[in-house]
Amino acid sequence: MRTFRAVAVINVLAYIVMVGVNFLANALPINGQTTGEVSAGVPVLFEPANYAFSIWGLIYLLLAVWVVRAFFVSAEEKAVYASIGYLFAVNALLNALWIVLFHYELFNLTVLVIFGILYTLIKIYSLIEKSGQTSLLLKLPISVYMGWISVAAIVNVFIVFKSNEISSFLGLGELAWTILLLIVTALLGAYMILVKNDLAYGLVLIWAVIAIAVNQMTAAPAVAKTAMVVWIFLAILTVLKGSMLLLRKK
Repeated sequence: MRTFRAVAVINVLAYIVMVGVNFLANALPINGQTTGEVSAGVPVLFEPANYAFSIWGLIYLLLAVWVVRAFFVSAEEKAVYASIGYLFAVNALLNALWIVLFHYELFNLTVLVIFGILYTLIKIYSLIEKSGQTSLLLKLPISVYMGWISVAAIVNVFIVFKSNEISSFLGLGELAWTILLLIVTALLGAYMILVKNDLAYGLVLIWAVIAIAVNQMTAAPAVAKTAMVVWIFLAILTVLKGSMLLLRKK
């Protein structure tokens, strides 16, 4: 119990640091530029339209619920939080570190940090799954967060290549890689929806690829069309899987 309490308190403190740094990043702003201004300085084809980043408001809200509810859940769920240990705290601090590095345009370091963020999320997600606990608010915040970071990690890789003036890799340019990774996104989404029954993760990917389509409608029509096919594909899978899950409960 003592271990659980320490984990729960550290999680809250780490969450406050993460949200605080993200707030200050644009309020100050850090290094004299907002996150959007830094991103606009290195435009990539895989990047969603600006409005899509409003999802961070939802992510932070869900994570706030996730860290606070730990103090009020059953003994079984407290055991899950205890098994996760300080992984969430590490994740939150990496999130804050990423913001600082990104604002100082240390892009090569940001890609290492964002994959650290993704790795800790995968570990947390896996531990929740293994626990067998089915509470919506235990898994949903992590699913939504992980879905968005999955997309953000790809964007980050493109930013690193662009900032280092690498125009092609393995014989393919940015356009080809963007289309290829949109297809990979579709396959990843299909796996999470059909195999993991994770509709929330799929919905986040749909949100992201629609925003990519909107962002590239004029600049890169091929990317926009591919993104549209991907989101329609994922939307169909989400509706079908959602219907199947509802029928099982009846």
